[in-house]
Amino acid sequence: MGIKHYVNEEFFDTWSDDMAYMLGYWCADGSVEHVPSIRGHYIRMCSADFELIKQVKSALKSQHNITEYPHPQTGKMRYVIRIGSKRLFNAINRHGVTEHKS
Repeated sequence: MGIKHYVNEEFFDTWSDDMAYMLGYWCADGSVEHVPSIRGHYIRMCSADFELIKQVKSALKSQHNITEYPHPQTGKMRYVIRIGSKRLFNAINRHGVTEHKS
């Protein structure tokens, strides 16, 4: 089992301006992933804007790490926060953000 970092798992339970903004951002640029082989449920956000990823982390009161890597084609740095939480996964899913969204 992986390391459990704190995150506000109730963030998407109550409608607010901050929640609506974050949900819209997830619809546009985020993803959710279910990994049955390890019973993992993740929400993930990736951006070239580090400050935006820091805002996501702060809004969710997350203690998860922000990782960075160069874009494979442009070399420009990308920043990712990946949060393992079945409750957040299900909450975002209930609001319409699903795997393989288009």
